[in-house]
Amino acid sequence: MPDRAVFARRREAALPALRACAVCRVRQRCLEAVAPYDNWFDGVSGGRLWRNGKEVAASDALAP
Repeated sequence: MPDRAVFARRREAALPALRACAVCRVRQRCLEAVAPYDNWFDGVSGGRLWRNGKEVAASDALAP
């Protein structure tokens, strides 16, 4: 998976990673390992898009 998809801040750029997560069996483990809510993470983890350690709501995903 390209870094630009995994570490994207916008949903449209993150779609390849989000699609891969949809069929992944380790989403919960990924969330536990990355702990996006603890470290200001930007990107995809556990099938969700994160910006500054907060989950991006679908309505906010395309905002800069």
